[in-house]
Amino acid sequence: MGPWLRETLRVYRGDEDAKGAYREAVSALSDCARFTVTWSKDGNTGTESVREVADPGRGERSWAAAIRFEGVAFRTGETKTLIQSGRQLIVISHAATPDAPAHERTQEIARRATERASRNPKA
Repeated sequence: MGPWLRETLRVYRGDEDAKGAYREAVSALSDCARFTVTWSKDGNTGTESVREVADPGRGERSWAAAIRFEGVAFRTGETKTLIQSGRQLIVISHAATPDAPAHERTQEIARRATERASRNPKA
């Protein structure tokens, strides 16, 4: 099923605020190499893993990870890309079941999102 795409754009008061938000997000995700997810409703569990992949080379800073979830009933794959460009933090989450969309496709979406965001008059 999928793919599903989620794009988030946050604009901060200044470059330093955006840099801080980027650093916090990358640090949190980098520290999550493997963990267990449990649903409170039915008690099912699954394992999620986060593996950093090649830097997409967008904006001033960028980071990407391959995320894998394997549970009792299903599995999914996701490529998550974070881009800090000036006062903006762009997050692209591109997922599908059972495997993530091609990394190259996600990075093309990230390229277009970065270009579009740079034309945003509120940035």
